[in-house]
Amino acid sequence: MFRLIIADDEKEVREDMIACIDWAANGIEIVGTAEDGKAALDIIMREQPDLVLLDILMPGMTGIEVMQKAKESGAANTAFIVVSGCEEFSYARQAMNLGAVYYLLKPFMPDELLTALRKAIHDSDVPSMMRSDGIPALIKDLFDSSDATECPFYPARIEHELIGALLAEETEKSKRLADEFIKEIFSRNSTISQSFSCFLILYSSIYHALLHLGLYLSANPFSSPIQPNCTAESLVREGIHTVCREAAELLSSTESSVYTIKQVILYVNENYNSKLSLENLAEHVHVSPVYLSSLFSKTVGKTLVEYIQHVRIEKASILLKNPDLSLMDVAERVGYPDTKYFSQVFKKVTGITPSMYRNQINYSEMN
Repeated sequence: MFRLIIADDEKEVREDMIACIDWAANGIEIVGTAEDGKAALDIIMREQPDLVLLDILMPGMTGIEVMQKAKESGAANTAFIVVSGCEEFSYARQAMNLGAVYYLLKPFMPDELLTALRKAIHDSDVPSMMRSDGIPALIKDLFDSSDATECPFYPARIEHELIGALLAEETEKSKRLADEFIKEIFSRNSTISQSFSCFLILYSSIYHALLHLGLYLSANPFSSPIQPNCTAESLVREGIHTVCREAAELLSSTESSVYTIKQVILYVNENYNSKLSLENLAEHVHVSPVYLSSLFSKTVGKTLVEYIQHVRIEKASILLKNPDLSLMDVAERVGYPDTKYFSQVFKKVTGITPSMYRNQINYSEMN
């Protein structure tokens, strides 16, 4: 998934932006929120997100200053969408000169926000690597299509399971999930360009998952010879299979540090509802807790505790869609026997409480 930070000094605006969209269904994970410029910059440098929704006028440091300092400090691959209640064009011009991909004027509708996010994803660093002379003309046409930034339906659950299967080196399961992903994006989106947008999200998600392990996908999954009468749809299908095959080959590496992290990630994803600690995970992979803590943070880009929290909250987000489960049921099923603590962690990870998230789901279903 693409990782997003929301920075706005108005609490209600932050909560509205979080609540108005089913982020997971659109291939996006909120990894942090900030109420002022300094906090925004700190989170950006720590999380290295793919996307930032950034208010122009915030206390302490303006959005323009945040962009400048983030770019200077190494957040070169972060895409900024600038949000402002001010109509002065000078702000928009400054933001665009700094590389902002979109400028949203408050108040805006959810579909305007999604359009901005899709454009940012479409133009982000990973898909842009494919824009070379080596890609087929049909794929170049999809990049330039008017609806290529739209993605009405994205199978986030299948993506998560597919990446988990790849990391666990479950070859047959990975193939089955790749086929499920392909079936969903072509049956539930109305155009090939929209399905291609889903492919870009999946490619970028797998790319980042491998990057955390020090592994790199090739920039062009469309390098195989093109068969006569080949269609854009068949090219996208082949592109997905190519990416999954290459990921599986890279992950077959048994280099000790990569293998250690893979085993920890696999164990956490299979035992998220159990009691997990640095000590018992280190024991599981036969290394010292100090070594594992340092290796995990350096390799994955977040602490082991943060990773466990993200896995549990992602699982909880799925369970919260079941109205028959109480918050206590959900909390216990993802490894939090204390409902109050579960709510605190959920809000820390997503920016909203479990109850607000459930209300958001109900609102989306009614509309």
